[in-house]
Amino acid sequence: MDVQKLNLNLQQLKDQLKNLISVSADLIDRNSLIDNGARCDNLPPLPRFEILLEDFLSTCSVIELNLRTMQECIILGKASSQNLPLSVSNLKCDLDNRVETIEPNSTVSYNQYISVIKYQVDTAKAIKSLLEEFVNNQTKLQHHQQQHQHQMT
Repeated sequence: MDVQKLNLNLQQLKDQLKNLISVSADLIDRNSLIDNGARCDNLPPLPRFEILLEDFLSTCSVIELNLRTMQECIILGKASSQNLPLSVSNLKCDLDNRVETIEPNSTVSYNQYISVIKYQVDTAKAIKSLLEEFVNNQTKLQHHQQQHQHQMT
């Protein structure tokens, strides 16, 4: 969602509000004429207020959804830049597995980004396997100690 589309929606909303106020003023004027006993048979029919109000509220809903989408994109962008380790290590890997230093806040190519993600996945798998190995060793050690205690008693 870009700002230009939001500006167009806001302009449309302003026009709809202006039209809604104009029609409601005309309706109030016509109703006051009828209340005073004037005949309004020769006056052209006015647009339906309910339809104009629905259009106005629909545009408000579209703007609200667009703003929420923009807010979510900003939040995801911040989380993405916060969780991408490039600024921490100042290194990036190319597909050739060459490591080159980068300046903070510089852009990274898609291939470099994929390499970083693959590195993160491989590191997570390695940490998981180390943790599993540690848990297995601890379980075996506890089992061995329990057997040793049973033999002592």
